[in-house]
Amino acid sequence: MTIFRTDHCRSFLAHWQSLRVGNALPTLKDYLGKPHPVLQPNVAIKDVVEPGYLRVRLFGTHLVDVFGADVTGRNLMVFAGNEVMAAELWFHQHMVATYPVGLRSVKLAATASGRPISFEDVGLPLTPFPGGPPCMVCCLGFVEVIDYKDSMFRLLKHTSTRWIDIGAGVPARGAPAKHRPVGLLRAAEA
Repeated sequence: MTIFRTDHCRSFLAHWQSLRVGNALPTLKDYLGKPHPVLQPNVAIKDVVEPGYLRVRLFGTHLVDVFGADVTGRNLMVFAGNEVMAAELWFHQHMVATYPVGLRSVKLAATASGRPISFEDVGLPLTPFPGGPPCMVCCLGFVEVIDYKDSMFRLLKHTSTRWIDIGAGVPARGAPAKHRPVGLLRAAEA
């Protein structure tokens, strides 16, 4: 039984897994050096900078079309449509980047005209550049077609979430983030 609703998200997890060396997480350099051409337009890379600040490092071209803007360099948190969504968004993204764990979620968003729309995304951790902030990569799979004249505007809520065990187990709700287990780091970083 699959946990994914879209082929994009299923293929994205397989691509991320293909970049692993043994049990180590792929590095940001590995990911950027071997993008998947079909998936890359739906990919975003985010740096977990500090509480309440998720800097978008890379925003795929299809995501630019869907959001109606390139949000590279901006704080993803400004797109949370309410405090509950902001808190959940921070918790999930922070846990993926620091636990480390994968996350599959379906989110409800509102378009600029107020129309509700849902999408699936999968977030997975990457080992950052030396000295860089924790980071993650995600791929969005769109369940519904979005009219480019009515771009996505605000993230409203998670309609479902599911942790993906990538070797360190899964966190409990409210659990503090822990440091990455040595077994998931590349040998040079341990």
